[in-house]
Amino acid sequence: MREWCFRWRGVLLALLTGWALFHARPVAWGLLGGLPFSLAGELLRCWAVGLAGDATRESHLEAPLLITSGPYAWTRNPLYLGTLLNVFGLGLACFAPASPGRLFATVGACLLFYRHLAQGEEEFLRSRFGTQYVNYARQVPAWLPRSPRSRQEGGSWCAQRCWRCERSTLGWWVLIWSALLVKSRWT
Repeated sequence: MREWCFRWRGVLLALLTGWALFHARPVAWGLLGGLPFSLAGELLRCWAVGLAGDATRESHLEAPLLITSGPYAWTRNPLYLGTLLNVFGLGLACFAPASPGRLFATVGACLLFYRHLAQGEEEFLRSRFGTQYVNYARQVPAWLPRSPRSRQEGGSWCAQRCWRCERSTLGWWVLIWSALLVKSRWT
């Protein structure tokens, strides 16, 4: 089941986003409150993707090397954390203040889904990198970022890699927020 979820994670997120946009009733303060979370999430994703690169876009688990620097020194799941921040910001923009239940349902569904994916990735990384991953996991929290206790090596950030791997997500991000702005004028 985890492999299926991993393979279809982008489609499932797109369906959830479509549902949220369809039911959205954006108001100015929801948009203003949600945008910083969403932007922070996308910037975190760009930082992580600029290190990890193409392996983050695969439809199967792949890890040519263990990335432990940059955002991966703060949290083991910066891409998922970035996506969750993005979803929270989108949820605020779509549902605040009219539908807090929908906001919590959207974020809760994503949190459970990405927690499930992260557990599968951890099993994969543990089997792929053995004690190197176990030691890394002891030092770096899974979700809530913590300042690194020591300097982490393992990967370097590259703007071209970030653009190559994240440009479609950035394009969707701009389209989604544009749609919310347009919809806010209609409601």
